[in-house]
Amino acid sequence: MIASARGRWRAPGAAAAAGVWFAACAASAIAPSALRIVRPDLSAPVEDRFAREGSPREPVAAALFARINRDRREHGLAPVLWDERAAAVARRTTRRQIEERTNGHFLLDGFPPYARLSAGEDFGMGAENAAAFMSEAGRLHDTPERLALRSHVAMMEETPPRDSHRRATYAPHD
Repeated sequence: MIASARGRWRAPGAAAAAGVWFAACAASAIAPSALRIVRPDLSAPVEDRFAREGSPREPVAAALFARINRDRREHGLAPVLWDERAAAVARRTTRRQIEERTNGHFLLDGFPPYARLSAGEDFGMGAENAAAFMSEAGRLHDTPERLALRSHVAMMEETPPRDSHRRATYAPHD
C-alpha cells in the first residue's frame, strides 16, 4: 500500500499489488562490488501526479486490489485509488528481486521503498506490504492469485503491537 503525502492512498500493481511482492527465489550473498550509489537526474523539474480512477490490468493485482478495497469498505474506510506510476515502480522492484534473488523491502542497492518511488517520479509518502514465496521445485505450490490473497489475509490477521501490515492497509486516509 502506498500513501501520498496529501493523504491519498495509492496501490502498487502487477505481482506486487499493494506491496505484495513475489520473489520466487532463494536468498543469496551480497558481493560488495554489486553495491553502487545512484544519483538522481535533477536536470529538469518534475511534478507529482496523483492517482486517478483506474484499475490494474494484471489479474493478480486486480484480485488483490479488489480484496483490499473490499476489506477497507468493511472497516468503514474509503477505497484506495489505483496509481499506475507506483505500480510500475513495484513491477520493476519485483523483477529486480527475482534477478537479485532477494525478498523484503530492500534491494541490493539499499534503496528504501520511498526512494524507489521518488526515483520513479512519485513523490508521495509511501508504505508497503511485501511477501515472498520460494520453491526449490521450480514452481509455486499454488496460483499467484491465491498466494497473494492468502498473504493479504495473514497480514490483516496481525495483532498489536506487531500489526504494521494491517495498519498500512487500514490507515484511514481520504
